[in-house]
Amino acid sequence: MIALALCCILATELGEPFRLEIAGQPLSLPLGHAAPLFADWDGDGLTDLLLGRFEGGRLAIHRNLGRAGQPRFGPAVWFEAGGGPGTIPAG
Repeated sequence: MIALALCCILATELGEPFRLEIAGQPLSLPLGHAAPLFADWDGDGLTDLLLGRFEGGRLAIHRNLGRAGQPRFGPAVWFEAGGGPGTIPAG
């Protein structure tokens, strides 16, 4: 997780809002709470979407299946650790 933090650049200003699409559909979350992070998770040079989800403290990884400058995010693959679901406990 430390390597992931080092790869990301923090913005000092917010950009214009935009709609995210996952597998060709607008992003929709059951509880509406999420913590998105754009980073090259799989080392292919494309920016993937990591989405911390409120329900269960899970991390959804959406690989960028598009090209540089034209992202196309695939369906969620849940982060796993220690042979099971990787979670962040609440509290």
